[in-house]
Amino acid sequence: MSGKNFRVVQAGQRTNIEGKQVSNKVLLATPDNEYELMRPDLAYIDLPHHLSLHEPTQSIEFVYFPNRGMVSQVVVTKDGRTVEVGVVGNEGYVGAGLAAGLSRSSVREIIQIAGDGFRMMGNALERILRSAPQLHATVAEAVDRQTGFIWPGSLPATGPHLSQRSGAYGGGQGRWTGESQTRAR
Repeated sequence: MSGKNFRVVQAGQRTNIEGKQVSNKVLLATPDNEYELMRPDLAYIDLPHHLSLHEPTQSIEFVYFPNRGMVSQVVVTKDGRTVEVGVVGNEGYVGAGLAAGLSRSSVREIIQIAGDGFRMMGNALERILRSAPQLHATVAEAVDRQTGFIWPGSLPATGPHLSQRSGAYGGGQGRWTGESQTRAR
């Protein structure tokens, strides 16, 4: 990839096809040529408080790129209680399991602080990732930051284990997560 296509643009310098400004850092870090592949599929949406974006074990139909607000990632225990295991703001995206090859969510993802952002069909993101290497690296990095401590205990035995791939979390946090998920049930 040529270096001239990679630059982090500032919030407000990029829009979707409706002209809505982008503040999400994953979208802003995406090279121009790869962002143009995504742009037609990014629908601007309001993200009201308590909106459920994903439920555990349900298929990931959409991914979300928050501009403002906060999404809580929670694990539901057998007795119905929830334990927050992560948060996502404008530095990441929701539905990150798709980048790891998962088709179902392992956590409930709900809007904790209202905001806005962009929604995209999950299959559109998967299609674009096949021809967008820098975007693929950017979303994988976001997955590492957001969920390296959530997924290692729930990832399939085969396939890319994100925390192992990057080395960012060592494996200690992955072991901690597996143990905490077991205790939370």
